[in-house]
Amino acid sequence: MIDLPEVKTVENPHHRQVETVFLPAFLDDNPILTESDPGYADRLFQQGDRLARALLEGDWSVFAGQFFDEFAYHRHTCDYFEIPRSWSRFRGYDWGFAAPACMLWFAKEPATGRLFLYKEWYQAGFTDPHQAEAINDMTDEHERFTFTYADPSCWAKRTTEVIAKSTFDVFMTHQIYLTKADNNQMRKIKRLRQALGDIHDGEPGIKIFRSCVNTIGEIEGLMSNPDHPERWLNGQLDHAIDAFGYALSNYKPPTVTGLKEKRNRGISKKNKYAVKGL
Repeated sequence: MIDLPEVKTVENPHHRQVETVFLPAFLDDNPILTESDPGYADRLFQQGDRLARALLEGDWSVFAGQFFDEFAYHRHTCDYFEIPRSWSRFRGYDWGFAAPACMLWFAKEPATGRLFLYKEWYQAGFTDPHQAEAINDMTDEHERFTFTYADPSCWAKRTTEVIAKSTFDVFMTHQIYLTKADNNQMRKIKRLRQALGDIHDGEPGIKIFRSCVNTIGEIEGLMSNPDHPERWLNGQLDHAIDAFGYALSNYKPPTVTGLKEKRNRGISKKNKYAVKGL
């Protein structure tokens, strides 16, 4: 039995309601074409990487000027699943008030070193105490975090009627302990691209829960600066991306090491992988 995708009801051009099912078909599903015309895929890439990805992978989210053009929704996102309590967790936070503030929750899969961005809080117009309360409301009692890397501006004193306090001070009173993140944009971009890249098993080093709509929307929509293509254009929504970049302040792509040596020693499959990285 083949599990069919969800049946959807749509309106056709004659204004009739009809039921439809989307069945994706990729080049690999048509071996006759690839055998008879082995240069077909190469010719598509000669017309441009973005067009080739759209036609070969069905990824029509790509567009000219997209900053993170390596991002592919079908590869970098996943459905919700229960994160095991044994996985290490950490967070990234970008401060905001008039513009949205953002907290992102991450977990690391021990077997592969892959990161999962599994929860986001994204809101404008909240004072620091209200932000801390909202973040704590979204945090389960069992969650423990190795660190919460934050926007360095969180250590600036913000004037109040009684005493000048920083976001760091306010969050600390709510048991949210911040660590100053690396705010160098070029290093941040490098780590973001590393995380979006494939790791040792051929899949992306980061998977984002589809419920994190603001993060996904910012990654998909961010445009390059035409004068400095290695940077993104200022003035765009990038609060979740900043929080993402802060969270990766000590990120290194995971690698599997010592595999051959451990096999030779007859170590069981359960223990044969040594995963290094964040």
